[in-house]
Amino acid sequence: MEKCYRSKLGIVSKANFTSLISCQRLGFEKKGLAINFSPREAWADSNETLDYTCEVLKCAEADGGLSMVNDSRYDYYSIYAKPVRK
Repeated sequence: MEKCYRSKLGIVSKANFTSLISCQRLGFEKKGLAINFSPREAWADSNETLDYTCEVLKCAEADGGLSMVNDSRYDYYSIYAKPVRK
């Protein structure tokens, strides 16, 4: 999980959800490898409107996350755990 970051990788599906669990379920249903999710507290007090609060991504970020952008409205989640250090 990367708090306040969003991946710009290809999006498979988008939706509006208020819970992370619902967004994760959509991710599994669409066979996505990662999601960008905007929790309610990130946009509730903002004047900005979001088109979607849940974005399911085709791919997950590799080490370094070159497609990651700082975006305080979103948190990035991957289905992959961080690699075990040797």
